[in-house]
Amino acid sequence: MDLAEPFKIDSADMDRDSLIKLFAYQPFMLPDGTVTGAGLSMREKSNVRALKESDNHASWTKFIRAVRGQAQMYEDMLGAASIALGSFDGLSYCEFACNAGYSVHRAHQMGAAEVTGYDYGDFGSAFELVNANTGANAEFIRGAYDMHAHEFGSIAPGRQFDIVSNIAFMCHCSDPTFLLEALAKRAKRALIIQTRVLPTQDYCVEFSKTTKRYFGLDFPLCFDGATAISEGLLRFGLKDLGFSKVTEIPRSEYWVPIGTAWRAFLAVR
Repeated sequence: MDLAEPFKIDSADMDRDSLIKLFAYQPFMLPDGTVTGAGLSMREKSNVRALKESDNHASWTKFIRAVRGQAQMYEDMLGAASIALGSFDGLSYCEFACNAGYSVHRAHQMGAAEVTGYDYGDFGSAFELVNANTGANAEFIRGAYDMHAHEFGSIAPGRQFDIVSNIAFMCHCSDPTFLLEALAKRAKRALIIQTRVLPTQDYCVEFSKTTKRYFGLDFPLCFDGATAISEGLLRFGLKDLGFSKVTEIPRSEYWVPIGTAWRAFLAVR
């Protein structure tokens, strides 16, 4: 199959290094033809997250393939939600832990009337740049998920969105069941979640011995390396939180991170 292309940015009033710093994790194409994305680094031991074809780098072919695979993964998740809901037309969408906002900007292009990205990192200038290129008005909220209070800071407590997504973030949390509840409270119609999932119908959570890798918090909130939730607990939680239909979005070989533990689910009310 033909994989998705990186999100193209036609113009930018920023130098290349600054742009790479902003967009390095997600699949974008910068004005000079530089392609960014963490697809390759999540498939093998590689620090390459930005390349131009004209660089004639030995890793270009597998790099661009991995970046397109990363983009297609996001497309697969958004596409599943669009099919389940009929379309994104006129709906609101928010991604918590959005990074530079690939999925947020694509949700707008797919018809969402209101799109929002939320992240601890300062990606406001990335959103401004993409908005200037696309004519969109995507909102960026800088805030952090508080694992003590089990809620998202810097956003109105009762604010909801038709569609909420959370990609590869639960694995960094010590309170995955509470995070699931916090996300569900924000989702009026659908929730997309990708994380590490244990292949058992038992109700359990697995913590990695890798601790304090990202947030530096003390016990019991130090498990931020590779938390996993069981499929049984995830499905039970989503159903108990009011979602009538929970389906797994089929994983393809181009998805990242690699490994069958990484799975995505769509919950619809």
